[in-house]
Amino acid sequence: MTRMAATRLKIFISSVQKEFAQVRRDLKAFLLGDAVLHRFIGEVFLFEDLPAKDRRADEVYLEEVERCDIYLGLFGFEYGYEDENGVSPTEHEYNHATRRKKTRLIYVWGTDDKKRTPKMRQLVSKASGQLIRRRVDDVSALTSEVYASLVDHLDGMGALRVPPFDTSACDGATLTRIGLGCPALWAGRKSPPAGGGPVIQVPHGSQTNQSCGLRYKIPFGVDAQISKWVLRGDLRRRVEELFEEIAQDFGFEIDTMEVAVDHVHIFLDFPPCYAIAKVMGILKSISASRVFEEFPEIKKQLWSGELWEDGYFARTVGDHVTAEVIRRYIRHHKQEQGRQLKLF
Repeated sequence: MTRMAATRLKIFISSVQKEFAQVRRDLKAFLLGDAVLHRFIGEVFLFEDLPAKDRRADEVYLEEVERCDIYLGLFGFEYGYEDENGVSPTEHEYNHATRRKKTRLIYVWGTDDKKRTPKMRQLVSKASGQLIRRRVDDVSALTSEVYASLVDHLDGMGALRVPPFDTSACDGATLTRIGLGCPALWAGRKSPPAGGGPVIQVPHGSQTNQSCGLRYKIPFGVDAQISKWVLRGDLRRRVEELFEEIAQDFGFEIDTMEVAVDHVHIFLDFPPCYAIAKVMGILKSISASRVFEEFPEIKKQLWSGELWEDGYFARTVGDHVTAEVIRRYIRHHKQEQGRQLKLF
């Protein structure tokens, strides 16, 4: 069992908004949608999410820093708007978090410091003299570093009592559930489904170390079930584009994909430094965030207000279920889906 923190964390994301507009939204979606982190994070604050108010902006964002548990700073190349004293909101926020002794996690975007504005170089230097910061150069690296930092923070709080999903013991497992060289693990489910349901199967001889030089070819014969039959027309095409874009951003490779009216099948290749649950968390959380941003009317059509259901199904390619079998399965469903949509 994992012991929940008494109070779920509030994270304040600080950066130059214009420079990192999409990155900020994607990071928030990842933090709230990740299979592990969402259990410990109650709120992720972005200033741009606030409605119009009859208050000074600096009062509001400093008050939010005051309320947060973790200050997450993303320092790029731009310093941002400066007040009458020549100080940007990002530096004000960092200074306030420092004075209030907040947990500060700092990520420096890019490696060429000469391209940074002089005041941003000074801010990066100031932070470097006070704490350990990490350098990142894309969204994939950012989310990986943030994930590692937050897991370390939660572990230090005593909130985590078990190792990560990939290395956890499987309670109740018996030899009848585990084939030769093929351990079966429950994926994204609170309890085993009736009838033996979805499992992840790791085939005999597959590589299982965490080196990112290797890759897993996993037919997420993934059924990421959707709340209602809404994936039609422009939205259906956009969801397929979003999955392709997210995969490219994070170094995943999509072999075959079908977006149906109420689920997605995807045959996916990804580095083993990602847990399967994290891959699904990335795909589902970021795609949902982008869909609600671009198609706000969709949320009203969903029963729960959520685009994706909690569960999913995944298994790896093995001796009996080959890559070509998975491809034929997805293509067949795609053709059937196309014929059904013509009836509407």
